[in-house]
Amino acid sequence: MGHTIPPRQHAAYWLNRLRKHLAEDRCLDSCTVEGHICVARVFLRYLDERKILLKAATPTDLEHYLRRQRRAYRFRHGKSPHDPKHWRSYYTAPIHHLLRVAQGSWPPLKGFEAHIEKLRVKLEQEHLSPGTVHGNMKAARCVLLGLRDSQILPEHAVPRDVDTFLEKRLKVYRRSCHPAPDEVLKWRARYRKAACRVLECIHGQWPPPSATEELLKRFEAHLSEQGVGVAEDYRRHARLFLEYLAEQEIDPAKVQPADVDAYIKVALHRSKRRHPNLVSRPQTWRRIGRRVVSAILRLVQGEWPPGSRPSPLIGQFREHLEQRGYSYGMIPFAVASANQFLRYLQRVGTPVEATRPANVAAFIEEKRKQYEKRHGGAPPSERKWRSGYTGPIRRMLRLIDPEWPHPEPPQNESERFQRDLLDGYGRWLIDDLGLSAETLKKSGRHRKTLPLLAGVGSLQDVDGPCDTRP
Repeated sequence: MGHTIPPRQHAAYWLNRLRKHLAEDRCLDSCTVEGHICVARVFLRYLDERKILLKAATPTDLEHYLRRQRRAYRFRHGKSPHDPKHWRSYYTAPIHHLLRVAQGSWPPLKGFEAHIEKLRVKLEQEHLSPGTVHGNMKAARCVLLGLRDSQILPEHAVPRDVDTFLEKRLKVYRRSCHPAPDEVLKWRARYRKAACRVLECIHGQWPPPSATEELLKRFEAHLSEQGVGVAEDYRRHARLFLEYLAEQEIDPAKVQPADVDAYIKVALHRSKRRHPNLVSRPQTWRRIGRRVVSAILRLVQGEWPPGSRPSPLIGQFREHLEQRGYSYGMIPFAVASANQFLRYLQRVGTPVEATRPANVAAFIEEKRKQYEKRHGGAPPSERKWRSGYTGPIRRMLRLIDPEWPHPEPPQNESERFQRDLLDGYGRWLIDDLGLSAETLKKSGRHRKTLPLLAGVGSLQDVDGPCDTRP
């Protein structure tokens, strides 16, 4: 069970430490030391009467004590001290030494001065020049005073508070000094750097980690997992969109299409002002911006636009491509083409199981019109552009039905005759020549023979059934 030190022993402990400090550390003579001890003993008795710990004493407690001593002086002498400063120093000099022994420093540093001291120590540890240290401390003190004038504690400051302070301070600087543009840039950089250094000492990290930065890192990691390289344009658009949501206080999980439309208008104006050389083609800028926004919202909300959640077939198709050994750079493009086709089928009301080659052709024609409207002309390589859509779509449809596409029913006797002839020729290739069905489906050396045989059916319409024997 612990016990409390009696007040007399408590006072003796601090007085002994004070006597040692004055004699050994301050090198004062014995008469001066004893005079300081007498004043300190009375002050300790005052604190004990009010149950105030010496380590917890504040400047207010000291002022109350001095006010009491001044009243006592007037009561004894009938007047105020002749020299108030000299009379005050008679009490404050010993008491300040006592409080420095107990609390380590006195008077206690103001809040921002303590932060400035931390910054000074950190800068000196980095072996910076005295001029650089002094300049950073001066700018940092100005920042902290500006925050205090705005009734913002440094511990609760956010990047927006620093930006607001810099804008106000810059107006004063321009009005008083009329600086050149390059001087404004140097001024802004100096104050922003000092603000970052001192707020880093306070918060441990500056700028503090925000939901915007975390979501941006999550988005970049998601694109890397999907095999999509994060280009600088994508990163710039993503940051611009997330900053807009933070300014408007919109939760990314609750974004609506109207919010995206409003963002595109605002973001285009901002981008033209910040990076005029990067917005030479606004239409291309809007397309990339919407693509990035859709990718972010699809990551956060699971689907975008609302109601367009990808079909489970897309996941199966991705796994199928990975199992077949397709490259990670090709898989995202194939999945995107297949997903666009599924949305087209949903829009026209056609089940994926009932898809016909005509549906694929109509989808390709629609995408071609969009391409011509966007680029002002046809694709440079028609075959390569078309295969970027038809290849993934056919692979996906064959994943559902290995026999896709199923032949259309014959419309007349001529078509039926052609089909029977082609089927017989195919059976002959398999049974007599030993070709496999897979080989027959591919383009081989018999490819040119099939149109010739198919043309025999047209002779039937003119002369009736003909003898095809040699």
